[in-house]
Formats: sequence, C-alpha cells, structure tokens
Amino acid sequence: MHLSSGDIIVLDLGNCYIVGAYILPATSKWEGWTDVDPELRLREVLAVCTVSSKPVIVMGDLNARTASLSGSPLHPPCHSSESMTNTRGRQVLSWVQDFALCILNGMDSEVHTPGRFTSFQPNGQAVVDYAIVSLRALALVLNLEVMEPPKDPDCAWADHTPVILSVDRTLAVMEPTRVGRREKIQPEWPAAELRIDLLCEATMESKETLEQGLEWLYGKTYYRTQEAQVYTDGSCLNNGKHNAAGGSGTFGGSTPTRIVPCTYPALGRRQITVEKYLP
Repeated sequence: MHLSSGDIIVLDLGNCYIVGAYILPATSKWEGWTDVDPELRLREVLAVCTVSSKPVIVMGDLNARTASLSGSPLHPPCHSSESMTNTRGRQVLSWVQDFALCILNGMDSEVHTPGRFTSFQPNGQAVVDYAIVSLRALALVLNLEVMEPPKDPDCAWADHTPVILSVDRTLAVMEPTRVGRREKIQPEWPAAELRIDLLCEATMESKETLEQGLEWLYGKTYYRTQEAQVYTDGSCLNNGKHNAAGGSGTFGGSTPTRIVPCTYPALGRRQITVEKYLP
C-alpha cells in the first residue's frame, strides 16, 4: 500500500515505520497542491501503521501546540515551555489517545531542557516540531535533542531548530533476504502516480551534462591562440561634399589581402561606397 503523499513520507523498514510529515498551518490553503486535507491524510497514515505490531516513529513540523498535555493516561508526564494549545494541537492529542502514541517533547528523555521551543517567529516562540512514537517504540528511545537556535546572525537562516531522535539500533535491524546464488533480483520501481513523482521523474530525465551546464552558466569556451598585431586606418576626401570618397584598410603582415566592398552612410540620402582592405 502506498502511504506517502504530498509532504508526508512513510518508510517501511521491515520491522518499523518512520513517518516524516509537514502539515500546513490551519489558515493555509492546501487545495491547490493536494486532493486530501494533509491533517486527515496523516491521521489515515497513523491508523494504518499502528494497526500492525511494528513500532511507529513520527517526526515533523505539525504546526500543532499541545502545551504540557499528554492526551492519554498511558502517556508519561511531560513539561513543555509551550503554554498554549490550538485546534491542531487538540487534534494531535486525540491521535495520541486513539492510536496509543507518545509525544516525546517535554519528557525526561529530552536532553538539556525538556520542552524546549522549536520555532522562532517574529511574533513569538512555540513548540510545533514534534517527535512522536508508538508505545511499542517507547522502550527503544534513547534520547531526544532539540538544538538551540544559532547565535551567529549569519547562520540564522532557518526559523526552526533541528530535532534529533536517537533510538536503539535494534529498531532498524532488518532480516536479510536469502536467495539462491544464481537467482537475480531486478529492482522494480513503482510507476509515478503523484504529481510530485512525475515532476521528479521529468527533472531527472531533463538533466544536462557537466559540459552543457558549464556552457549554459559561463557561455561557450574560447581557446586563446597566438597573439597577432593588426593595424587599421581610414580616411575620407572631400568630406561633406557631393564628391566625397573614403576608404579604410587593415594590415596584418605578409598575408595576401582581399577586397571587400562596403557602404558607408553619408548625411542626408547620399551614400559613399568605398573599398575595405582586409588581411
């Protein structure tokens, strides 16, 4: 079953699910790029993943504010720097209750200061980036670290801080598939169905070579040859009169010259035809 869609990526590692999600703020419009409400889609993903016995890890910017609420009596206590809740946050708390999940933000497993802010906006700070696991995966969590925002203004290019979750390595151990020596497995890529997959496929097919990219960026390459000295001069007799005559020429050494007729525009409607000498 294909669970990924839009800004939700689901990885099935064989014995666990890892879900990465970005859910737009409630005031943002999602209809222009997806057919399903991302919040509803994430709930469906959680419903499918938690049905199995596999541990589930969910991380991402959910634009939810849950304060220090746990959402379930089975949830360990947590203490967050966030003091506000919103509609999305109450929705996330209902998922905790319905799908036996646990919010790691603000728990004792969070190193440094539990419940540290993750989003820094002009209008204030908030905890909107979450690490959520199923209760089956809770025992395998080593720690959660919410990084501090960079103090150097030149490095402060993001308004969210990284959230790092460390788990026991046995969570991602997959049993190797044993095949015969002569048996060859050909990978089969699923057909692109979503718009983002089609765009990715078109991008990969339209990639250019290194030479093409450099030519597009810098223009055609010109090789410098041996320098040559060329002399040129020109003059005009009876300039400004009806019988004016002009000429120009170039000299580049002993190479035989050739004559190229050219026309010089004159004042009014008159034109003067002269001979131009080139090496």
